[in-house]
Amino acid sequence: MKNENKSSKDEVSAENYTNQGKAKMSQYKYDSAIIDFNNAIRMNPDYAEAYFERAHAKIWLCRYDSAIADFDNVTRLKPDDAKSYFWRAIVKREHLKQYTSAIADLDTAIRLKPDYSDAYCERGMTKEELGQFEDAIADYDKALKIESVSFTFWLRGRAKEKLEQFEDAITDYGKAIKLTPYNSHHNLSFYMCRGDAKVNLAQYEEAIADYEEALRFDPEDKNLKSKIEQLRRKLN
Repeated sequence: MKNENKSSKDEVSAENYTNQGKAKMSQYKYDSAIIDFNNAIRMNPDYAEAYFERAHAKIWLCRYDSAIADFDNVTRLKPDDAKSYFWRAIVKREHLKQYTSAIADLDTAIRLKPDYSDAYCERGMTKEELGQFEDAIADYDKALKIESVSFTFWLRGRAKEKLEQFEDAITDYGKAIKLTPYNSHHNLSFYMCRGDAKVNLAQYEEAIADYEEALRFDPEDKNLKSKIEQLRRKLN
């Protein structure tokens, strides 16, 4: 009976420590949050949420290998938790350049959650790192069937542009713009990419119009100003 009571108290303490750590994460106090997550794990070594949250704190502190180790523990404790494979893949792609291993994690995440649109997007981005642009586009297609998101249209447009499918890329950038609020800063990238695609089709006036729209979001962008100036010279 005493052991049962102790186990129950440890679980409550682990949850409390984890909640404290999450609160500190929201205040950007990552080192302090990790101490709380450590305490939670000490109280309950099988508490997957504490490992998951500690991994995120470590990502903010650029402790990527250690974050991977925490995600390893989550997948050990909760092998059917798709989001842990997803986040481990992000660290592998963005910070460790472990692209093949990241794709394996994303395959697992998608198998566990077939409607995981973010996982399809992440796998597409990882395939782009390997130069597999057609396969990446196929993943973006799957993501868009699940959910129409401006960022995914932009990703697909970018991949198509790399394959010199400029007309299709322009269409996707246009869809990204249409889905994005007019004042959103994301439009800077969307308009700029569409302008670049139009330059490749010698649509210089239309490209200038897109660059000028992009310039609204960063009026001091020297690169955009230079692109506009170069195209105006071509037209003159």
